[in-house]
Amino acid sequence: VTLTIAAVPDAPTTPALSSPPDGASIDPTTTDLGWTASTDQDGDAVTYEVELSKSGNIIATLSSSSTSASIPAGIGSGTFDWRVRATDATGLSSAFSSTFSFKIPGSGHGGCGCAIAEPRGAPTHALVLALLALGVIVETRRRSRV
Repeated sequence: VTLTIAAVPDAPTTPALSSPPDGASIDPTTTDLGWTASTDQDGDAVTYEVELSKSGNIIATLSSSSTSASIPAGIGSGTFDWRVRATDATGLSSAFSSTFSFKIPGSGHGGCGCAIAEPRGAPTHALVLALLALGVIVETRRRSRV
């Protein structure tokens, strides 16, 4: 009788989120998502999967071989949740980390990023053209005076 003992591979440890702090308001062009490194007892290489969600719906899944990931361009404004898990070279994954949220402030003008001063009286021709070019004015109607 021959008894063979095979080592059972271990999944990597669960990473912990570090930045931005939970609930922070951020500029997505200058802020990366960051977490602590996961370790794998078997010495396997580790990669990370980041889930980014808004209103409970996953809007992006990011992959990284380091402990940070860039926020995708054009995700808009609002409150976003994110979490990360580690996967080793054998395909074993850790549990997902806790979930953090961050806020990307909106402009108050439909997310166009523009700041528009309210004119006194009738709008000027230049202002109307600028608003049309930005897509702020979709339709105009003439008012008839009675």
